[in-house]
Amino acid sequence: IGILTGTLNTSTGLERFNGFKSALSNYNLPFNKEWQFNGEFIEEKAFSAIDERLSNGQSFPTALVSCNNVMTKGALRVFDKYDLRIPEEISIVSYGALANNNLFQVKITSLEQDILSMGRAIAVSLLDQMENQGLVPVEVNDSIIIEGNSIKGL
Repeated sequence: IGILTGTLNTSTGLERFNGFKSALSNYNLPFNKEWQFNGEFIEEKAFSAIDERLSNGQSFPTALVSCNNVMTKGALRVFDKYDLRIPEEISIVSYGALANNNLFQVKITSLEQDILSMGRAIAVSLLDQMENQGLVPVEVNDSIIIEGNSIKGL
């Protein structure tokens, strides 16, 4: 299983990357550094990172976790370039759904965050800061998995 990471000097990028490695560890699966692709949360960077590996004929994972939907679009474009079929040859899951996902034959399985809960938590944090209570860490755990057909059954 590979990962398409965002920028690792951001909390979102680092937390998702660490969560991925922790999940692998929990299931006694190895982390393969060669299958870590840095897409910097940008579609073109994601495309280039994966394209470089595929164009050299190097080994590639049979499953990929994309750390945001923008990079997922880049991954899908490069998979199309190399005629890689989803999920038969490569499985993919994404943080964040793709726009118009329901219009495509392959629907990407994704993890969606509850934007309303996030907004509420941020508003409370801002109000606390305005009342001189200092910085309050905000953690929102409400999310939902939107099942698609982008994961190959084992």
